[in-house]
Amino acid sequence: GFLAFAAQAGHVPAMWALAERHQTGRGLPVSPERARTWLLQLAKTGDPEAHWRLYVMSSEKLLDHEGIHHLRLAAQSGHGHGLKIYFERLEQGDVLPDDPDGGLRDLALARTHNIPISDRLKELLTPRLPAPTPVAPTSAEPTPAATEPALAELGAKIAEMQTHVDELLGETRTLRDELRQRDQQQVDPSSIDFSESKPPIEAGAADYQRGLEALHNRDPVLARKRFTAAAKSGHSGARNNLGLMLLRGLGGPVQPKTAIALLQQAAEAGSASAAESLAAAYHYGIGVVADRQRALGWYELAATRGSAPARVGLQRLAAAQTHSTP
Repeated sequence: GFLAFAAQAGHVPAMWALAERHQTGRGLPVSPERARTWLLQLAKTGDPEAHWRLYVMSSEKLLDHEGIHHLRLAAQSGHGHGLKIYFERLEQGDVLPDDPDGGLRDLALARTHNIPISDRLKELLTPRLPAPTPVAPTSAEPTPAATEPALAELGAKIAEMQTHVDELLGETRTLRDELRQRDQQQVDPSSIDFSESKPPIEAGAADYQRGLEALHNRDPVLARKRFTAAAKSGHSGARNNLGLMLLRGLGGPVQPKTAIALLQQAAEAGSASAAESLAAAYHYGIGVVADRQRALGWYELAATRGSAPARVGLQRLAAAQTHSTP
Protein backbone atom coordinates (compact mmCIF):
# COMPACT_ATOMS: atom_id res chain seq x y z
CA GLY A 1 0.00 0.00 0.00
CA PHE A 2 2.80 2.43 0.87
CA LEU A 3 4.62 1.52 -2.34
CA ALA A 4 1.53 2.11 -4.45
CA PHE A 5 0.87 5.44 -2.73
CA ALA A 6 4.44 6.61 -3.29
CA ALA A 7 4.47 5.39 -6.90
CA GLN A 8 1.21 7.14 -7.70
CA ALA A 9 2.70 10.33 -6.24
CA GLY A 10 5.54 10.05 -8.77
CA HIS A 11 8.25 8.47 -6.57
CA VAL A 12 10.59 6.77 -9.06
CA PRO A 13 12.12 4.10 -6.72
CA ALA A 14 8.58 3.06 -5.70
CA MET A 15 7.58 2.68 -9.36
CA TRP A 16 10.63 0.48 -9.91
CA ALA A 17 9.83 -1.61 -6.85
CA LEU A 18 6.28 -2.27 -8.04
CA ALA A 19 7.37 -3.04 -11.61
CA GLU A 20 9.99 -5.55 -10.42
CA ARG A 21 7.67 -7.20 -7.90
CA HIS A 22 4.95 -7.68 -10.50
CA GLN A 23 7.55 -9.13 -12.88
CA THR A 24 9.15 -11.51 -10.38
CA GLY A 25 6.23 -12.26 -8.06
CA ARG A 26 8.23 -11.15 -5.00
CA GLY A 27 5.54 -10.13 -2.52
CA LEU A 28 2.94 -9.48 -5.24
CA PRO A 29 1.15 -11.65 -7.82
CA VAL A 30 3.01 -11.94 -11.14
CA SER A 31 1.33 -9.52 -13.54
CA PRO A 32 3.17 -8.54 -16.74
CA GLU A 33 0.38 -6.05 -17.51
CA ARG A 34 0.81 -4.16 -14.23
CA ALA A 35 4.59 -4.34 -14.51
CA ARG A 36 4.32 -2.87 -18.00
CA THR A 37 2.04 -0.07 -16.71
CA TRP A 38 4.68 1.06 -14.21
CA LEU A 39 7.49 0.68 -16.74
CA LEU A 40 5.58 2.96 -19.12
CA GLN A 41 5.32 5.56 -16.36
CA LEU A 42 9.07 5.26 -15.76
CA ALA A 43 9.76 5.52 -19.50
CA LYS A 44 7.95 8.87 -19.54
CA THR A 45 10.66 10.19 -17.20
CA GLY A 46 13.30 9.24 -19.80
CA ASP A 47 14.62 6.25 -17.83
CA PRO A 48 16.73 4.19 -20.30
CA GLU A 49 16.38 0.99 -18.24
CA ALA A 50 12.59 1.28 -18.42
CA HIS A 51 12.73 1.59 -22.21
CA TRP A 52 15.02 -1.46 -22.34
CA ARG A 53 12.72 -3.61 -20.21
CA LEU A 54 9.69 -2.62 -22.27
CA TYR A 55 11.61 -3.72 -25.37
CA VAL A 56 12.49 -7.04 -23.71
CA MET A 57 8.84 -7.62 -22.80
CA SER A 58 7.85 -6.95 -26.43
CA SER A 59 10.59 -9.14 -27.93
CA GLU A 60 9.52 -12.10 -25.79
CA LYS A 61 6.36 -12.23 -27.93
CA LEU A 62 6.78 -10.35 -31.17
CA LEU A 63 8.95 -7.33 -31.93
CA ASP A 64 6.23 -4.85 -32.82
CA HIS A 65 6.45 -1.13 -33.62
CA GLU A 66 6.25 -0.19 -29.93
CA GLY A 67 9.05 -2.60 -29.02
CA ILE A 68 11.30 -1.10 -31.70
CA HIS A 69 10.39 2.38 -30.42
CA HIS A 70 11.51 1.54 -26.87
CA LEU A 71 14.68 -0.19 -28.12
CA ARG A 72 15.61 2.90 -30.13
CA LEU A 73 14.99 5.23 -27.15
CA ALA A 74 17.04 2.97 -24.85
CA ALA A 75 19.93 3.08 -27.34
CA GLN A 76 19.66 6.85 -27.82
CA SER A 77 19.78 7.26 -24.01
CA GLY A 78 23.10 5.37 -23.92
CA HIS A 79 21.83 2.08 -22.44
CA GLY A 80 24.63 -0.47 -22.92
CA HIS A 81 22.52 -3.50 -23.89
CA GLY A 82 20.15 -1.28 -25.84
CA LEU A 83 22.99 0.08 -27.98
CA LYS A 84 24.37 -3.38 -28.69
CA ILE A 85 21.05 -4.96 -29.67
CA TYR A 86 19.85 -1.90 -31.61
CA PHE A 87 22.86 -1.89 -33.92
CA GLU A 88 22.78 -5.68 -34.25
CA ARG A 89 19.19 -5.43 -35.44
CA LEU A 90 20.12 -2.59 -37.79
CA GLU A 91 22.83 -4.81 -39.29
CA GLN A 92 20.34 -7.69 -39.65
CA GLY A 93 17.72 -5.45 -41.25
CA ASP A 94 15.16 -6.10 -38.46
CA VAL A 95 15.08 -2.38 -37.64
CA LEU A 96 15.13 0.62 -39.96
CA PRO A 97 15.71 4.33 -39.19
CA ASP A 98 12.53 5.98 -37.91
CA ASP A 99 12.55 8.92 -40.38
CA PRO A 100 14.69 10.36 -43.22
CA ASP A 101 17.05 11.95 -40.68
CA GLY A 102 17.14 8.85 -38.48
CA GLY A 103 20.07 7.36 -40.41
CA LEU A 104 22.24 10.39 -39.65
CA ARG A 105 21.25 10.20 -35.98
CA ASP A 106 22.16 6.51 -35.87
CA LEU A 107 25.55 7.22 -37.47
CA ALA A 108 26.20 9.96 -34.89
CA LEU A 109 25.10 7.58 -32.11
CA ALA A 110 27.54 4.90 -33.32
CA ARG A 111 30.40 7.43 -33.41
CA THR A 112 29.56 8.78 -29.95
CA HIS A 113 29.68 5.32 -28.34
CA ASN A 114 32.50 3.89 -30.53
CA ILE A 115 30.24 1.18 -31.97
CA PRO A 116 31.73 -0.48 -35.06
CA ILE A 117 29.32 -0.80 -37.99
CA SER A 118 29.77 -2.43 -41.37
CA ASP A 119 30.36 -0.47 -44.55
CA ARG A 120 27.05 -1.84 -45.84
CA LEU A 121 25.14 -0.40 -42.87
CA LYS A 122 27.06 2.87 -43.07
CA GLU A 123 26.03 3.21 -46.71
CA LEU A 124 22.43 2.31 -45.82
CA LEU A 125 22.25 4.97 -43.09
CA THR A 126 23.84 7.69 -45.23
CA PRO A 127 21.11 9.63 -47.05
CA ARG A 128 21.45 9.69 -50.81
CA LEU A 129 21.32 13.14 -52.34
CA PRO A 130 19.64 13.57 -55.72
CA ALA A 131 22.00 13.76 -58.67
CA PRO A 132 22.79 17.38 -59.59
CA THR A 133 21.28 18.75 -62.78
CA PRO A 134 24.00 19.30 -65.38
CA VAL A 135 24.70 22.96 -66.03
CA ALA A 136 26.36 24.17 -69.19
CA PRO A 137 29.69 25.85 -68.44
CA THR A 138 29.80 29.60 -68.83
CA SER A 139 32.59 32.00 -69.25
CA ALA A 140 32.19 33.09 -65.61
CA GLU A 141 32.72 29.52 -64.28
CA PRO A 142 36.09 29.28 -62.50
CA THR A 143 38.77 27.25 -64.16
CA PRO A 144 40.47 24.32 -62.38
CA ALA A 145 43.51 26.52 -61.83
CA ALA A 146 41.34 29.15 -60.11
CA THR A 147 39.75 26.63 -57.72
CA GLU A 148 43.05 25.12 -56.50
CA PRO A 149 43.76 27.87 -53.90
CA ALA A 150 40.21 27.54 -52.51
CA LEU A 151 40.56 23.76 -52.24
CA ALA A 152 43.93 24.14 -50.53
CA GLU A 153 42.44 26.59 -48.01
CA LEU A 154 39.53 24.21 -47.33
CA GLY A 155 41.95 21.31 -46.80
CA ALA A 156 43.95 23.38 -44.31
CA LYS A 157 40.79 24.24 -42.34
CA ILE A 158 39.73 20.58 -42.25
CA ALA A 159 43.19 19.56 -40.99
CA GLU A 160 43.01 22.23 -38.29
CA MET A 161 39.57 21.02 -37.19
CA GLN A 162 40.78 17.40 -37.06
CA THR A 163 43.69 18.45 -34.83
CA HIS A 164 41.24 20.17 -32.47
CA VAL A 165 39.00 17.09 -32.41
CA ASP A 166 41.98 14.85 -31.58
CA GLU A 167 42.92 17.17 -28.69
CA LEU A 168 39.36 17.05 -27.32
CA LEU A 169 39.29 13.26 -27.56
CA GLY A 170 42.58 13.07 -25.67
CA GLU A 171 41.24 15.34 -22.91
CA THR A 172 38.04 13.25 -22.72
CA ARG A 173 40.01 10.01 -22.30
CA THR A 174 42.13 11.61 -19.55
CA LEU A 175 39.03 12.83 -17.69
CA ARG A 176 37.36 9.43 -18.07
CA ASP A 177 40.42 7.70 -16.56
CA GLU A 178 40.43 10.13 -13.63
CA LEU A 179 36.73 9.53 -12.96
CA ARG A 180 37.24 5.76 -13.13
CA GLN A 181 40.03 6.01 -10.52
CA ARG A 182 37.75 8.08 -8.28
CA ASP A 183 34.97 5.48 -8.62
CA GLN A 184 37.35 2.75 -7.45
CA GLN A 185 38.29 4.61 -4.27
CA GLN A 186 36.49 3.54 -1.10
CA VAL A 187 34.83 6.37 0.86
CA ASP A 188 33.28 6.05 4.31
CA PRO A 189 30.55 8.71 4.71
CA SER A 190 30.74 8.54 8.52
CA SER A 191 34.35 9.81 8.40
CA ILE A 192 33.39 13.04 6.58
CA ASP A 193 32.34 16.24 8.35
CA PHE A 194 29.52 17.37 6.08
CA SER A 195 28.93 20.52 8.14
CA GLU A 196 32.25 22.10 7.05
CA SER A 197 31.36 22.84 3.42
CA LYS A 198 29.69 26.09 2.36
CA PRO A 199 29.89 25.86 -1.44
CA PRO A 200 28.05 27.71 -4.25
CA ILE A 201 24.64 26.52 -5.43
CA GLU A 202 25.96 24.37 -8.29
CA ALA A 203 28.57 22.59 -6.16
CA GLY A 204 28.38 18.82 -6.43
CA ALA A 205 25.88 18.88 -9.32
CA ALA A 206 28.04 16.65 -11.54
CA ASP A 207 28.59 14.02 -8.81
CA TYR A 208 24.88 14.17 -7.92
CA GLN A 209 23.89 13.51 -11.54
CA ARG A 210 26.33 10.60 -11.76
CA GLY A 211 24.82 9.22 -8.56
CA LEU A 212 21.35 9.30 -10.13
CA GLU A 213 22.68 7.55 -13.23
CA ALA A 214 24.27 4.87 -11.04
CA LEU A 215 20.91 4.29 -9.31
CA HIS A 216 19.19 3.94 -12.67
CA ASN A 217 21.86 1.43 -13.67
CA ARG A 218 21.22 -0.57 -10.48
CA ASP A 219 24.67 0.19 -9.01
CA PRO A 220 24.01 1.36 -5.41
CA VAL A 221 27.70 1.11 -4.43
CA LEU A 222 28.74 3.63 -7.08
CA ALA A 223 25.66 5.77 -6.36
CA ARG A 224 26.65 5.93 -2.70
CA LYS A 225 30.18 7.08 -3.62
CA ARG A 226 28.93 9.78 -5.97
CA PHE A 227 26.28 11.05 -3.53
CA THR A 228 28.95 11.14 -0.79
CA ALA A 229 31.17 13.37 -2.96
CA ALA A 230 28.24 15.64 -3.86
CA ALA A 231 27.04 15.79 -0.23
CA LYS A 232 30.53 16.86 0.89
CA SER A 233 30.23 19.72 -1.61
CA GLY A 234 26.97 20.78 0.03
CA HIS A 235 24.43 19.48 -2.51
CA SER A 236 21.15 19.16 -0.55
CA GLY A 237 19.64 16.61 -2.96
CA ALA A 238 22.72 14.41 -2.58
CA ARG A 239 22.55 14.70 1.22
CA ASN A 240 18.92 13.62 1.12
CA ASN A 241 19.63 10.62 -1.14
CA LEU A 242 22.78 9.60 0.73
CA GLY A 243 20.92 9.86 4.05
CA LEU A 244 18.23 7.48 2.78
CA MET A 245 20.85 5.03 1.48
CA LEU A 246 22.72 5.05 4.79
CA LEU A 247 19.46 4.63 6.69
CA ARG A 248 18.47 1.60 4.59
CA GLY A 249 21.94 0.11 4.09
CA LEU A 250 21.90 0.48 0.29
CA GLY A 251 25.36 0.20 -1.30
CA GLY A 252 27.07 -0.33 2.07
CA PRO A 253 26.51 -0.71 5.81
CA VAL A 254 23.67 0.96 7.71
CA GLN A 255 24.85 4.20 9.38
CA PRO A 256 21.80 5.68 11.11
CA LYS A 257 23.58 8.49 12.99
CA THR A 258 25.20 9.91 9.85
CA ALA A 259 21.98 9.31 7.90
CA ILE A 260 19.82 11.37 10.29
CA ALA A 261 22.40 14.18 10.34
CA LEU A 262 22.44 14.32 6.53
CA LEU A 263 18.65 14.29 6.26
CA GLN A 264 18.41 17.09 8.82
CA GLN A 265 20.96 19.21 6.90
CA ALA A 266 19.03 18.64 3.68
CA ALA A 267 15.71 19.46 5.34
CA GLU A 268 17.12 22.65 6.85
CA ALA A 269 18.35 23.58 3.36
CA GLY A 270 14.76 23.42 2.06
CA SER A 271 14.28 19.78 0.97
CA ALA A 272 10.66 18.67 1.43
CA SER A 273 11.67 15.05 0.75
CA ALA A 274 14.27 15.11 3.54
CA ALA A 275 11.76 16.60 6.01
CA GLU A 276 9.27 13.91 5.04
CA SER A 277 11.90 11.17 5.52
CA LEU A 278 12.88 12.54 8.95
CA ALA A 279 9.23 12.61 9.99
CA ALA A 280 8.78 8.97 8.96
CA ALA A 281 12.00 8.00 10.77
CA TYR A 282 10.80 9.54 14.06
CA HIS A 283 7.24 8.31 13.49
CA TYR A 284 8.18 4.64 13.08
CA GLY A 285 11.52 4.60 14.94
CA ILE A 286 13.72 3.95 11.89
CA GLY A 287 17.35 4.60 12.85
CA VAL A 288 16.23 6.67 15.86
CA VAL A 289 14.03 6.31 18.92
CA ALA A 290 10.40 6.94 17.94
CA ASP A 291 9.42 10.48 18.93
CA ARG A 292 5.88 11.65 18.13
CA GLN A 293 6.56 15.35 18.70
CA ARG A 294 9.57 15.40 16.40
CA ALA A 295 7.68 13.39 13.78
CA LEU A 296 4.83 15.91 14.00
CA GLY A 297 7.21 18.85 13.54
CA TRP A 298 8.93 17.38 10.48
CA TYR A 299 5.62 16.26 8.96
CA GLU A 300 4.23 19.79 9.34
CA LEU A 301 7.34 21.31 7.74
CA ALA A 302 7.24 18.87 4.81
CA ALA A 303 3.49 19.48 4.36
CA THR A 304 4.01 23.25 4.16
CA ARG A 305 6.52 22.55 1.36
CA GLY A 306 3.89 20.67 -0.64
CA SER A 307 4.54 17.03 0.38
CA ALA A 308 1.39 14.92 -0.08
CA PRO A 309 2.81 11.91 1.89
CA ALA A 310 3.55 14.27 4.80
CA ARG A 311 -0.10 15.30 4.94
CA VAL A 312 -1.06 11.62 5.06
CA GLY A 313 1.50 11.11 7.85
CA LEU A 314 -0.10 13.93 9.84
CA GLN A 315 -3.51 12.28 9.47
CA ARG A 316 -2.11 8.94 10.69
CA LEU A 317 -0.50 10.59 13.71
CA ALA A 318 -3.75 12.33 14.55
CA ALA A 319 -5.71 9.09 14.16
CA ALA A 320 -3.24 7.18 16.33
CA GLN A 321 -3.52 9.90 19.03
CA THR A 322 -7.32 9.70 18.92
CA HIS A 323 -7.32 5.90 19.32
CA SER A 324 -4.81 6.01 22.19
CA THR A 325 -6.77 8.64 24.14
CA PRO A 326 -9.15 7.04 26.67
